Amino acid sequence: MDLSHLSIIDNHAHPFLPEKENEDPTSYWTTSLLPENIEHIPNLLVFKMMTRCLGELMGMDSEAGTVGIWESRQKSYAKDPKNYIKVLFDDAKIKTMFVDIGYPTKAISGYGVDPTDLAKLVPADVKVIVRIEPIIMDLAGRELSYEDFFGCVQSRVGKTNFHERHRRLEDGHSLLYRAKNQKIQPGRYQRIF
Repeated sequence: MDLSHLSIIDNHAHPFLPEKENEDPTSYWTTSLLPENIEHIPNLLVFKMMTRCLGELMGMDSEAGTVGIWESRQKSYAKDPKNYIKVLFDDAKIKTMFVDIGYPTKAISGYGVDPTDLAKLVPADVKVIVRIEPIIMDLAGRELSYEDFFGCVQSRVGKTNFHERHRRLEDGHSLLYRAKNQKIQPGRYQRIF
């Protein structure tokens, strides 16, 4: 079955800024926030397949090897990040991104990324997923009653339909829908829950 004509929705992305991505890209192939031993990552089948596909996309032959392909990637990304991202998105046919703003954050990584900045960088619709962990982490150090804690969470997530969201979740209905009172910024950026 050929699905190559279909558009893609990335259902769990994280915001990024090219100027903050100055590490060896191999380090991004782990989900750990701890210092990791990345020497074995190039031996992963998925890494090898992705490297081959990246080389083909960049017009490189197989003789370039893994190091050559990744060095070329780094140069292309550094030279014109927006164009490099466009080439990737166009090739993958990514039309929409659901962006988890729980990482990076100032508390975890030392910086955060405004979703509107990401929307200017990528050629896709950016939809923000409100993640509750950063809200809880921010409130955890405070001495709050349950009612005050719940009120703070409500104010950050959006008061309209907050209880209905919980009911819908408990009933097994969709969790992703836009609250009626949330402002939609012009362009492609929407905040959803």
